Amino acid sequence: MKKILVPVDFSACSANALQYALHFAARSGAEVYVMHVIFPNDGINNNMYDAFWIDDYIEQRKNDLTAWTSQICKQSQLESVKTETACEMGFPVGTIALTAAAVKAELIIMGTTGATGLKGILLGSTAGGVIGNSKIPVITVPHEATFSTVKSVVFATDFKSKLSPHAVHILSKAIHVFESQLDILHVLPENVSAKKEEEGVLTSQLGNLKHTFHYIHDADVINAIDNFLESTEAGVLAGVAHQHSVLHELFFRSVSRALAGRVQVPFLVLHDN
Repeated sequence: MKKILVPVDFSACSANALQYALHFAARSGAEVYVMHVIFPNDGINNNMYDAFWIDDYIEQRKNDLTAWTSQICKQSQLESVKTETACEMGFPVGTIALTAAAVKAELIIMGTTGATGLKGILLGSTAGGVIGNSKIPVITVPHEATFSTVKSVVFATDFKSKLSPHAVHILSKAIHVFESQLDILHVLPENVSAKKEEEGVLTSQLGNLKHTFHYIHDADVINAIDNFLESTEAGVLAGVAHQHSVLHELFFRSVSRALAGRVQVPFLVLHDN
């Protein structure tokens, strides 16, 4: 892995995500590209006179970002990890996706508050939007999560997707970085039996990546995944975003975005082929 993109907004949540990314990078040999998105009207305050000073405002934000990043690297004792900082003008979701492509990032790591209700919807909108619009894997990091090796990475699947080679590469890299085992979880409706032939298809996609299959019968997919994570003391959840599926929007509303806001462990979102 060569580069990890970390979008930040100077909040405690994004500081925590940056620390997480630095540890991930240190164990994977990647560089960290830290970016801050400046809204088009930031620093202007609807005053035409202020518009003359926007360049100074952007330059100040760049300096702030460099200093803020350096301080977090120092606090984390990870100053040896190569970092680059940049400020981009635009709106967060689209700008993050465009920057990821421009710098050839292989992974995005960003914070999520895990809040519930209207607050959770608003604060989680950027993370949810990046999950839905990015073409590379994303790890969302809850505010209370800290980097550590973990016993298990749980890969929740509906067997309807075909993992891209890059998704398999990132999953394999994550297993290595976390020094964990891979547990594959499939949640079934009541009275529906597992189709073992589906295991073979996924196994062939995973190649040499060792794994174990688990099945749970539950009408509430999110609740079943949540309970499995707790019972197995899993440290990371992984799943696939169906970028080309007709159920794409439904999937994100009912599973990916809900999990990104509820699950209190980092969530690795991969993409299908």
